[in-house]
Amino acid sequence: MRRNRWKWIIASAGISVSLAAGSIHAQSDQGLPVAKWYQALTQRTKTEIANEAATQRAQAAKRVSDAAERLAAQAEATLSRAAEDDGEIAATDIRLAGQAYADRLDAAAAELAERARRERIEPYVADTTAAMSEELEALAQSTIAEMTRELDAEGSAASGNEEVQHKSIIDNRGDE
Repeated sequence: MRRNRWKWIIASAGISVSLAAGSIHAQSDQGLPVAKWYQALTQRTKTEIANEAATQRAQAAKRVSDAAERLAAQAEATLSRAAEDDGEIAATDIRLAGQAYADRLDAAAAELAERARRERIEPYVADTTAAMSEELEALAQSTIAEMTRELDAEGSAASGNEEVQHKSIIDNRGDE
């Protein structure tokens, strides 16, 4: 009888342990690994998007800088040609007037050069500067708009993937 009693005690203890283990297992959060995976995937996607945005910003800044340098070089070349043309005109006027009028022509040449600067070069510089500013602003605006569209497209694609994966996870949890 004693042996029988020990069998019952051992069997009761075994059943109790099995029931306790089953209860503990049933109370555990089965969705925790999936949630952690989803959070890691979301963070990795955000990091990739941020890195791509930084690359795009650097490329856009380089394009704007290159355009500004190119426009500055063009303006400098145009100004040099205009200055050379004005200098040639003044030299021709002086040679035609002759030696007798050298003192008067020197004063007149200086006056002509100053007037040419005021009438031709300064307006040209002002117009060129305004045109360059408008072109740079337009380039910057188009670059910003292009980057925004690309980032929105990438963000929408990433968001759409996240929604599909999230919905799939929810559907799988509902099947359990």
